[in-house]
Amino acid sequence: MLGVDADADSVSRGDSFIIDEILVTAQKREERLINVPIAITAVTGEEIEDKGYGNISELLQRAPGVSVTGGSAGTTQVQVRGVSSLYGAATVGYYLDEIPFSFNFNTALPEIRAWDLERVEVLRGPQGTLYGANSIGGTIRTLTKNPSLSQFEAKGEAGVGFIKDGDQVWEVKGALNVPIVEDRMGIRLAATHYKSGGFVDSPLGEDIDDVENTTLRGKIALAPTEDLQITLSAWSLETERDNLSYARPSRVSTLPIPSPTSNKIRILSSVIEKEMPSFNIVSATSYLTLDLPNVTPFDLGDGLFVPVEGDIEAKTFAQEVRLVSSGPDRLGGPWAAIIKTAPKIVLR
Repeated sequence: MLGVDADADSVSRGDSFIIDEILVTAQKREERLINVPIAITAVTGEEIEDKGYGNISELLQRAPGVSVTGGSAGTTQVQVRGVSSLYGAATVGYYLDEIPFSFNFNTALPEIRAWDLERVEVLRGPQGTLYGANSIGGTIRTLTKNPSLSQFEAKGEAGVGFIKDGDQVWEVKGALNVPIVEDRMGIRLAATHYKSGGFVDSPLGEDIDDVENTTLRGKIALAPTEDLQITLSAWSLETERDNLSYARPSRVSTLPIPSPTSNKIRILSSVIEKEMPSFNIVSATSYLTLDLPNVTPFDLGDGLFVPVEGDIEAKTFAQEVRLVSSGPDRLGGPWAAIIKTAPKIVLR
């Protein structure tokens, strides 16, 4: 990945060249990357697709100061500058557009396919004053493309691959943008379906660690007036894994009974932006649900295992209202009031 840091407008390596100006919103206002006085890496959506990144985790692995490890189905553990937490409150903030993704019982991040994105921003170091208590190590922002109010667009891709001594891998993805009322209303839809065939063999059979991921996203953009923009969005993220793909240190084989896991996320959000003469008002509202059903092998000793079914359900609501100065003096800021409900968690 050729990431762009805040100390340069452009980066060149060999015969490749990245555009000489990137606009970012790391400080919750649109600025040139070179003017942002924090450690940040920004990668545009065009570069992400050109480089062929499959998901956000692959991109983060190449970002300076970031370490990525796989978690349970559809999740990823991320360290920024060596700061991380397995349990309790997360130390790395994660945002999908304006949607904060964090649960006090789970620090893993969802698996997002790298498709139809505006850009990805990685903020290194404490960002608590801008992004809250869960950003001690840093903040990762995945920004998707908003609907165009004037241009029709349709695109799609498909790919297939093969794993040596394993099953095949395939993915289909597409995006559609339709202006409903020119310059006033538009809709954008994006979808991906990815299936990775397994490669682990066990007493349960061959290639037992299949992974399947489906992402659906819909956005509606409204511009009732020249100085008012409204964006409504809905997400569905779902990942299913047939079995764990590792062996415990005390054994030389995988777990002897089925241990499927899944991760189901549903999100509704709205962003309202009102431009004023010297400042802008932004309201961001989101409602997120998480469902983590799983089967865990329980060790009874002497090679005896029993399957234990479990399920974690969580719901959380977040509301942020902020003022962002837009005049030449900027008057400091941004100033924000944030309300976030503690996740309602149900364990079964």
